[in-house]
Amino acid sequence: MESNHVNFNFEYDLYDSPAPVWMNKVLQPSMECLYFYCDEELPLATNIKYESDYLEQVGGQTCPHNPETNSWWGSKSELSAKTNCKLENHLTNKHLKLWTPEGGIVKSFEELEALMGEGRWRLKDPWLMGGTGQWRLSREMLYDDALRRGITKRLNKGNLLLERSLEIKNVIGTTFDLTDSTSNLLFCVENFLNSQGNFIGGKVTDLPEVLKSQVYKVSEYWRDLGARGVLEIDSFILDDGYYPCVEVNHRKTMGWFIWNLSQKLGSGEMRLNHQDGIKLNPKNSALEVSWVKI
Repeated sequence: MESNHVNFNFEYDLYDSPAPVWMNKVLQPSMECLYFYCDEELPLATNIKYESDYLEQVGGQTCPHNPETNSWWGSKSELSAKTNCKLENHLTNKHLKLWTPEGGIVKSFEELEALMGEGRWRLKDPWLMGGTGQWRLSREMLYDDALRRGITKRLNKGNLLLERSLEIKNVIGTTFDLTDSTSNLLFCVENFLNSQGNFIGGKVTDLPEVLKSQVYKVSEYWRDLGARGVLEIDSFILDDGYYPCVEVNHRKTMGWFIWNLSQKLGSGEMRLNHQDGIKLNPKNSALEVSWVKI
């Protein structure tokens, strides 16, 4: 039977890295069910047991994984390994002459020391999701032997991206549908993050006019290289300007759920572990997901 799998582990699978325990124990069982709100015709392929009353409530169908199961969240390819890589994104920003923070690609601990000035910095794993796989650093911390050993060990596996920390006001995600002929802007969301940079909710919003030409430039760049389907671009609104292209996600995102929920349930915000609103996932989920009307 043809079906869709919400493969949240897409990045980890793409770069042959083990998925963290929380993804299988918390994220997957708590949030894959949002697929039922996306007006998809195919059943959800899952190993999770959903109660019949919940499936009836959301109009959902499930089936076991099988040879006809599609990777719905993201599809592995040689190109998607580039589009989703933060190092490639940094090089693309430089090529397109888009503003990017002070820093650069780091190949060794010596290069890290040479690039870092005073203040706060972030050293990013190029392959992991959102706020995961990051060190928050200052020059003083580089003298810590344990930290030095940890970063050096990671650099032995590949390069990292260093960026100066930013004072972020808002995080905007703009999603395009790339076709053979055009980059079609589908929607824009404001993502709510906690202090660690992890997603905790979001809402549909308007794309700031000042960012429009820049995010289109990025989408067209990847479309010209052969990218097709859903492509999302994260942007930061800062106190004193904009970081137009923080990263590219050539896959679906939480914004995909937010957009579909807004069409199905009306104007509102998706919230994690929030007291109010319409409860979207089964009872006793590790993460409670709600739609809060606004």
